[in-house]
Amino acid sequence: MKKIWAILPVKGSTHAKRRLSSLLSEEECAGLARAMLLDVIAMLQTCESIAHIAILTADRDVAAVARKQGCLIMNETTEGMNPNLNFAARELQDKNVEGILILPADLPTLDAAEVDAFVKTHTEDNGISLCPAEKDGGTNALLCTPPAVIEFRFGKDSAAAHEAQAAAAGISCQKQFLPSLQNDIDEPDDLRWLVKQAVKAEAGVATSQYLAGSGISERLLYNKPAPHLQSAGPTESNDA
Repeated sequence: MKKIWAILPVKGSTHAKRRLSSLLSEEECAGLARAMLLDVIAMLQTCESIAHIAILTADRDVAAVARKQGCLIMNETTEGMNPNLNFAARELQDKNVEGILILPADLPTLDAAEVDAFVKTHTEDNGISLCPAEKDGGTNALLCTPPAVIEFRFGKDSAAAHEAQAAAAGISCQKQFLPSLQNDIDEPDDLRWLVKQAVKAEAGVATSQYLAGSGISERLLYNKPAPHLQSAGPTESNDA
């Protein structure tokens, strides 16, 4: 099994989880994002296949949290996630890193055995493996050997775009569907699903503790209004 670097691109706390604003305050969005990041890092640290974990970010607070967990920090050098990932991949390839696994930082039910299986079944020295998101056609895991073997196209329908990149480059593309790598948390329905996983102890420790301690779990389980929206006018809606 190749030793792979895991790369987590992470937005700043002020931009975290804005699509959850119908359910969470800005502070709660940032707190949840931080808790999920901690859980993803903790799980990756138990993976046999992951040699190092690097956080790609321009946010000092995110960098400080990740550094405390023993992660390496790669600073963003330009605007946009894809250009920054392309730059980071080329940099690591120049340092003779065998491959990179790009994951979102909001996979709070991530399972180490699935990550190791994903890496183990990738047998090509020159190719990619990807795990599509359960919704929107995105890419929730992308393994590249060598790191800069394709240009990245993260965003809506990026799984198909990455497949096309591989085909154009004449390299292999393996597609896998692994549950814990497919369920990222972006929309209100995702958060409602996550609360149920936390109640069943199937979410990460930091995420579960944050959801319970902040009162978010109780609020969503019992359909209580979000405090930051209670003063909203009658024409505003809290519907997801």
